Amino acid sequence: MSFLPCRLSACLIAPLLLGVAAARAQFIDLGAAANFAGLEMGGSSFTYTISKVTTEITGNVGIGPNGNFDFSGGSVIDGTIYAGAGATLSISGGSGATGGIVQPSSLVTQAIADSHTAASYYAGLTPTQNLTSITGGTFTGNGGLNVYSVSGSLAIANTTLTLSGTASDTFVFNIYGGGNNLSRADIVLDGISASQVLFNLIGSGAQLTTTGHSNTQGIFLAENGAIDIQGGTHTSDFIAGSSLTWQSGVNITQATSAVQPVPEASAVAMSVGAVLLLGGLVLLREKRRQAA
Repeated sequence: MSFLPCRLSACLIAPLLLGVAAARAQFIDLGAAANFAGLEMGGSSFTYTISKVTTEITGNVGIGPNGNFDFSGGSVIDGTIYAGAGATLSISGGSGATGGIVQPSSLVTQAIADSHTAASYYAGLTPTQNLTSITGGTFTGNGGLNVYSVSGSLAIANTTLTLSGTASDTFVFNIYGGGNNLSRADIVLDGISASQVLFNLIGSGAQLTTTGHSNTQGIFLAENGAIDIQGGTHTSDFIAGSSLTWQSGVNITQATSAVQPVPEASAVAMSVGAVLLLGGLVLLREKRRQAA
């Protein structure tokens, strides 16, 4: 294998610029909440329920402070259970988590705070399109930020919703209707990943319900609402302000992971400048050595 020669300064700079370019890939910023496939934010009398032996979960789950977590049926979480202070965990029937249990967890506290921040931030974005409801069909990205304000609900029962775009696209659906029905629905992503899609369910009455083995992809955030997932295959994160339920043999894979923030432009410029200076000094030293 041969390598093309390059100037030292160029060789030093190239990896940095490639890293900056890679950082431009679009994703939904959840902060610490990106560490969870499921997060129940509310605590107090709110519950997080997982049941049935055929349930398959790949990712972490979190229960808010003073919340109730009921995990039964013998299924195993391929991840870690994080619980806030005062949360009650009822785990039975051979159920468990490969990463064990962390309680009390400061990560959950931060994730809840970041979820509130994300819900507010994305709800405040200027819409690129206003809709009364979403009943299926295909949405094609504009190559950047796609924001849809939906006055009604996400009503795609027994149909398919396709989102098509590139790594530069982000899809944000701010949904103001209370009842969102995804029974036997399919959410298909073309050219984008689940971490580029947010369904932001807004309002205290926001609810998301799936039955009949629906298939979803994307992030579902109901800051003050409930999420009930019955069966199906989901490459999704589910974040609920009140109750969160996974039942009837769901298969859930976490859509996100902790992401390092993209550096500020000024920081990038300083880093490039530092590399240029370093390269220049090395070249100058080499010229002096050859002239000696």
